Amino acid sequence: MSSLKSAAPLQIDLRYSPRLAGLMLLAHGGALALLPPLALPVWEMLLLAGVILASLTYTLNTHALLRDKRAILRLIWDCNDDWKLHTAGGQEIVARLLPGSYVHPLLVVLNFELDRADTGIRTPLWGRRRSVVLAPDSSDTMTLRRLRARLNIFSPKK
Repeated sequence: MSSLKSAAPLQIDLRYSPRLAGLMLLAHGGALALLPPLALPVWEMLLLAGVILASLTYTLNTHALLRDKRAILRLIWDCNDDWKLHTAGGQEIVARLLPGSYVHPLLVVLNFELDRADTGIRTPLWGRRRSVVLAPDSSDTMTLRRLRARLNIFSPKK
């Protein structure tokens, strides 16, 4: 079996994903539909609805529509097992892939821990973590296939 050191860097350019946007709308819409049966006071239901809608706005702009300046537009996995994440705001972030990532033909979720130098020393732990959600239409088919194969062979160590 070959090693990651002999593999060429893998570059994944992300694009708008209608399938991922639909999944996010379905999930958040389902959460909103479950509010009325909870029999909460009106002000609590409105507060929860506001939180759900804020979450929908954030996740759509960051993961599906790629409009937010924090949205990751390009991933580069080089032969040293280093990841570089390029954001819509023009920032390049060095990251490490975490073991909790999920790989399936219909959905890939990559969880990263960002390098401290890129995030700032005083950033809390949750601020140094980023996720990239990839649906089958998030990039070209061959690149996603190579990514899934490479992740299955060279999964991150715990």
